This record gives sequence, C-alpha cells and structure tokens, in this order.
Amino acid sequence: PSWGHHWTDFDALRTLNFEVLGDESIDSMDNFVEATQISQGVIFQFALEHFRRRKPKTSAICICHYITFAPDMKWGIVDYYQDKKISFGHVRLAYQPLLVSLKYEKRRWLPGDNFTGELWVVNDRLEELKGCKAQITFLDGNKKKLDTQVIDVSNVNRDSSEKYGELSTMVPGQLGDRFYCELVLQDASGNQLAENDYMFLVADVEED
Repeated sequence: PSWGHHWTDFDALRTLNFEVLGDESIDSMDNFVEATQISQGVIFQFALEHFRRRKPKTSAICICHYITFAPDMKWGIVDYYQDKKISFGHVRLAYQPLLVSLKYEKRRWLPGDNFTGELWVVNDRLEELKGCKAQITFLDGNKKKLDTQVIDVSNVNRDSSEKYGELSTMVPGQLGDRFYCELVLQDASGNQLAENDYMFLVADVEED
C-alpha cells in the first residue's frame, strides 16, 4: 500500500497489464512490477514505431519521460537509481536509426486465425542500402520456431520509410497462449543490420 503514496495508479497499471499481457499480474509484487515494465515497453514501442513509419509526415519523436527524479513507479524507462527498466530495451529497438518494423492491426488473435502484417523499413541514415533482405520468424509460446519467411528488401532509400511486403501465418496454440515474431534485416553479405521482436496473445478480442 505504501506505493500508493508514490503516485502509483494501480487500477491503470492492472488494466495496462491485462491489455498487453492478458493478465493483471497481481499474484506478487515482483511479477506486478515486471509486468508493468513489459507493458510500458510494448506501449512505447508500438507508438514510436507507428509514428516513425509515418515519416516524413511525423518526425522528431521523443518520449516525455527518460529517468525519474524520485524512487517511485512512474513512466521513466530508467529509474531513480539509474537502472534501466525492461521497457528501456523496447524503446531502444524502436529508436534504431535503421528500423525493421512490423505493422499489425491487433495483438489478440484466435487459434487458427490467419495472422497478417506488413513489413516496413525506416532508414534515418543518409546512405542508401542495396541487396538487403528481411527474415521473419514466428515462434510459439515456448519460443519454438514455427515458420520462417524471407522478404526481399533490395533497395532501402536514404532518409526514408517504406513498406516492403506483407506476411501471414497461422496463429498457433490455444486460448491463453502467446506467440512471437522476430525480424532480422540483413545486408547482401548476410550481416545483421537491424533486429526487432514482438509478442502477441492467443485470445478472443471480443471477450477480452
């Protein structure tokens, strides 16, 4: 209860945990704190990538909190003791100068649904890249590989944001499970240029 004196809105945090993870995560304080940091990271990553894909209509994106000025539960991604939160990693991915990004319409999918998304690459660098490819890997809730796809990203223009293809896969598992998508952008020699990853819920969006 003492956290209530440190500006903690437990109702909002429980709601965000459920929205992102499908669980309020209130079985223990440790799990609750971890869940809030993951939820914060996913929310920041989703928003930042959305705005970056809109380049040049939207640009110069920044988050309003980086570090907190007191030992409290706030929206900083670095805490008062200068330790990076889990959410810091999500923001780091979203701010890569060369960003490989997955655009998707929802986070909850029914078992057997056809998951669909779009592959985008955002290049903030002032150099053109040729002969690239993106490898997309889908994994089940146990991180077992299910499907790997490759999309040709032969020409990445300087200072650009472009869609390079569409992808789809069958949603695995049962209600209550999770599944994952990992992206890797490689150059013509197979060297890794950028990476990204996402977690999705196997759930009924109407019931939730």
